[in-house]
Amino acid sequence: MVYKFILSLSPMMRLSLLIMFISTMMAISSTNWLMIWVGLEINMLSFIPFMTKSSKQKNIEAVCKYLVIQACASCIMLYFGYVALSMFTQIPLNEMALVFAFTMKLGMFPAHYWFPSVLQSCDWAGGMMLATWQKVAPAMILISSVWSDHDYLSLILLLSITLGGLLGLNQTDAKAILAYSSVSHMGWFLMPHMCGMSYISYYYFLMYMLITLPIFFLFQVYTYDNPNTSSNIMLMPDNMKLSLVLMLLSLGGLPPLSGFIPKLMVIYSMMTYWPMLTVLVTMISCISLYFYLKLAMNIIMVNKSLLFNIYMDKYLLLSMTTTFLLTPFILAL
Repeated sequence: MVYKFILSLSPMMRLSLLIMFISTMMAISSTNWLMIWVGLEINMLSFIPFMTKSSKQKNIEAVCKYLVIQACASCIMLYFGYVALSMFTQIPLNEMALVFAFTMKLGMFPAHYWFPSVLQSCDWAGGMMLATWQKVAPAMILISSVWSDHDYLSLILLLSITLGGLLGLNQTDAKAILAYSSVSHMGWFLMPHMCGMSYISYYYFLMYMLITLPIFFLFQVYTYDNPNTSSNIMLMPDNMKLSLVLMLLSLGGLPPLSGFIPKLMVIYSMMTYWPMLTVLVTMISCISLYFYLKLAMNIIMVNKSLLFNIYMDKYLLLSMTTTFLLTPFILAL
């Protein structure tokens, strides 16, 4: 499936993938704000070929929106990063501005509004890169280099999780659901960092990418002829439909699937420091799980005999391994 996905990309997009990977590594490994800014800017420009495959007005508007948001976030980051270094002290205003800049890049509250519209204007390959790899550098830099006041950060996380769940309820398009899911997951991702347990944040982000990537792979391979719609999902083989359902429910955090383990670790780590916030976030996460269940049921109910006509092949075995058998393996680790 990965081979089919790579073949579906043009040579320009393959080159952009290489530049994107190098620039991300450059931004993460840099030791000063100027080189971090250079790496993030190269990473931003390398994503543009994924958005310019069509000359439609919607795509042009999304490109402009993406460039303006990313440029504003980079300017804020560069300015306040050097102000913080020049004053040799941690001033709350500088740290809050840096957090705001990186939350803009991650598509979190209060600058979350651009992310769903930009992702919907991309094809599945571009949406996959926007929801996963484009978040790697800002997320890692935010965790490793930026400190913030707990009250300010907890408000951002709570509103990101809440809005990601509530705004996703009224969506029927798969891209919009995955976009608002990403907004919600970024809030979950930063919660352990607020308690000083950054290693759990790294683990959560890794699991989010491992679960999200196959979903976009499936959409890209089976809807490539018509990348702006998800109606071709119903033409998937039954095994692929079941695999997609399992991965969607795992992304929603339904126990005992593998996506539930990162959320359980976050809840466990937060209970000691912020018990009321943890209970509130856990209740809100049930809203996000609802629209995953609704999408999964729509896929299953199209073919009511789906569960009775399944034959085991390598793709179904792989999806079941990653969604079920990976859970006890993670617990053992």
